[in-house]
Amino acid sequence: MPPLLNTQDSTGDLAGPWSVVSCTDAELAARIRGLEKEMRVLLWEQLQCIAEADHRAIHTDTTARSLQVWLQGLLNIDPRDAKTRVTVARSVEDRRSLYGETMPPDMPDTAAALSEGAIGLEHARVIVNGIRRLPEYARCHQVAEVEATLAGYARTMSPRELEKLAERIRYLLDQDGAYRNEEAQHEARELYYGTTRDGMTVIKAKLDRETGAKFAALMQPLAAPRPEIDGEKDPRTVGQRNADGFAALLDLALDHDGMPR
Repeated sequence: MPPLLNTQDSTGDLAGPWSVVSCTDAELAARIRGLEKEMRVLLWEQLQCIAEADHRAIHTDTTARSLQVWLQGLLNIDPRDAKTRVTVARSVEDRRSLYGETMPPDMPDTAAALSEGAIGLEHARVIVNGIRRLPEYARCHQVAEVEATLAGYARTMSPRELEKLAERIRYLLDQDGAYRNEEAQHEARELYYGTTRDGMTVIKAKLDRETGAKFAALMQPLAAPRPEIDGEKDPRTVGQRNADGFAALLDLALDHDGMPR
């Protein structure tokens, strides 16, 4: 493993001794951010190579049954990662017409953000999946607008936040489908609880979107970490904090005058 004391800059020229120990916090943060951008740009280049490998059907010269399986073995990555790279590569590659002319990618704004190192693979996966889940009318007439919107927000949002935005856009563009989805969720609702031999209660639940949102809104403040005491953080795990928050929620319900007796 190469030492961390001597590193090279992005141009490949030796930047001189660069110590992660002696640098300032600002320098260290800038280095981490810069390296992330460089890795994302390299990922963009790799996606272009994967797209070309797809066109050449390079996996057919091996025992791999698909490009995804071939890539999984080549890079020693898990199936989900390989599938994501292949799917994204097909969506952001420069296309060619029957006459050999270069055409823009299916998702040009996503491709641009990737090439600049502004977003990562997970951002691109969320955008691709978000476009695929749009209702048929939107896929025919509003893809460019939706893709540009998601790619723009991806530059400042985490993949999880972006996924919520993509779901919200789909909901707004597919009111009929959203209504059917809400009906299906309501029918699928369930909550079971039982007592183990030692007296502990086990709860298993599946809540519809609206009920789940209410539950989360009540639980979040009650299950939040306690303030630090003498520099010591709350030692409870997330599961323990959730259990304590749920217990507090039950106490509040029992103390409420409107609670059936």
